[in-house]
Amino acid sequence: MAAGAVVSAGAGVLLVASYSNSVAGQYGELRPVVVTTAGIPEGREISASMAMRRLAVRQVPVMFAPASAVVDPGEVIGLESRVRLSGGAYLTADLLRQPRGSVPGAAPGARGLVPVELSVRAPARLGAGARVDVLVGPSPEAGGRGSTRTVARSVRLVGIDAGEVDAGPEPEARRATVVVPRALAVGLVDAETAGRRITLLPRRLG
Repeated sequence: MAAGAVVSAGAGVLLVASYSNSVAGQYGELRPVVVTTAGIPEGREISASMAMRRLAVRQVPVMFAPASAVVDPGEVIGLESRVRLSGGAYLTADLLRQPRGSVPGAAPGARGLVPVELSVRAPARLGAGARVDVLVGPSPEAGGRGSTRTVARSVRLVGIDAGEVDAGPEPEARRATVVVPRALAVGLVDAETAGRRITLLPRRLG
């Protein structure tokens, strides 16, 4: 049953991904959903680095999104897959479980929130107290090769260096502190050490 759901969900993602903005508008309100960009073996615990490499956030019409679809990759860090997940599938709550030996009833991603300070790109207008989405992309030296993915949504920004007033709308280099699950914090530090570009964008409401 679950395996069949993975196949049909994958087909749905591919169909929705092909819509233009005008067609998406025709189908009404969009909502964020997490999809797999590569396969995940059965019983594999989802680490922060795996979430960055194999999960992504997409905007799809509400009528196509499963009710139990995961909306934030950070929520599933520390959980494991119940079945083998194919690339291009919606990630839904029923496809995940707590690892053996974990505390029963623990919430997804409940590994403790910690502040982590990072070198980021962020708009000048962005200030402490905001809710932001965290994106990780290839290093500038990669020449644009590689994809940029949203690894956390609506996380709390607790500190950030002042931006240049005349910097314009493009994100600029700044030091920032965000509060994220412990495992994701480790993954973000690893990404920073590897020279990958971390971008903070103001959380869009609605």
